[in-house]
Amino acid sequence: VDTITYFQSGSDTINLNAITAGTGTYNGEASSYAAAITALTGGGTASAVLDTSAHQLYVDVNGDGTIGSGDMIITLTGVNDLTNNITHNDIVF
Repeated sequence: VDTITYFQSGSDTINLNAITAGTGTYNGEASSYAAAITALTGGGTASAVLDTSAHQLYVDVNGDGTIGSGDMIITLTGVNDLTNNITHNDIVF
């Protein structure tokens, strides 16, 4: 587990392009670990979900729908939501 302190949603960016080959989806926020894992899409495409209870971003790098070897967990201290819209993306695949 890596930790990013002072991450500012709406202005900072986590760039995952080098490990996802430019393909992936941010699936939004979930209220628990179980809900976050359920929200991972699988199907061979990378996806990420923010667990707001633990402030942890789960990144399913290989797109298998689980968090395991080769995937990422990033603690974003104090962050409860991430911005992904037409003006700014906190996560770039």
